[in-house]
Amino acid sequence: MLALGVMATVGLAAWAGMDVVPAQLGWLTTAVTSGSFLLGAGVLLTATVGLVAVVRMLYLAGRPYRLARRAGAADDGGAVIIEFALALPIALMLVLLMVQSSLLMAGNLCVHYAAYCAARTAAVQIPADWSARSAEQPNDLFTAAADGKMDAVRRAAVWAVLPVSSSREKLDEDDRGRLLAEGLEDFFDRYDRTPPGWVSREQLARKYDYAARHTEVALEHTALDVRGDPPDGSVESPVVCVAVKHTFYLSIPFAGRLLYFLAGEDGEELDGLGAGEYGLAIRAATSLTCEGPQEFIEVEYFN
Repeated sequence: MLALGVMATVGLAAWAGMDVVPAQLGWLTTAVTSGSFLLGAGVLLTATVGLVAVVRMLYLAGRPYRLARRAGAADDGGAVIIEFALALPIALMLVLLMVQSSLLMAGNLCVHYAAYCAARTAAVQIPADWSARSAEQPNDLFTAAADGKMDAVRRAAVWAVLPVSSSREKLDEDDRGRLLAEGLEDFFDRYDRTPPGWVSREQLARKYDYAARHTEVALEHTALDVRGDPPDGSVESPVVCVAVKHTFYLSIPFAGRLLYFLAGEDGEELDGLGAGEYGLAIRAATSLTCEGPQEFIEVEYFN
């Protein structure tokens, strides 16, 4: 419901011509109008209306029995229990659909935020001088580098989708996931605090593994030559567009399978999590202007 409120607020503001969304939140307007978000919103609205209709039907069906009981007539509560038992599976399925569609909308927001984070990282790191640790000079970008600027862009997206990633099945353990958990545990220990339940090496490692495996990051277009050569004319502020694709795990039984079929080509079977597990591919892209080499900072000397 919070996601629906955000969508309604942004939509009304755009319709009224109000500039209430800062430039840094441009990804939000794209997120709430994307296909995945609208699919989740449509299913959530439909399931909510259906649940209200079922509750209303049960209320009307039990009204004669309530009136008869007030009048002192014979108790026909057995018929009410049968009607409730027949309606319960339908109501339960609608509730599951509401939960799964809400999770999908939240996941869609995280993926679009991940695209912004990746684009922001690219806008800062591409103009940077990495010659001390790699061969990348300012305005160089080697997409195949294992530990270069592109890897930093990928990690920015992975970190952003970590909260909505699955920890259900253990995948190939990544050292970064283990180091993340160890670092958080050390952080709480230094402040003499008990780590919360989610700070678990096992859980965080699995979530990081899932996020790293099911998140793809690519440069859609850029004024830079991604092979590593600076652009002709020494463009100081090229525009870089980063596209992110994340397979969101549909974890709710029945509801996840239904959304998998509704998604069409975006639906994916997650064999790594076991048979009958499904995901939905969420795509997002964000364009930002590179900051340019920071050559304006003067070196200060002190006597």
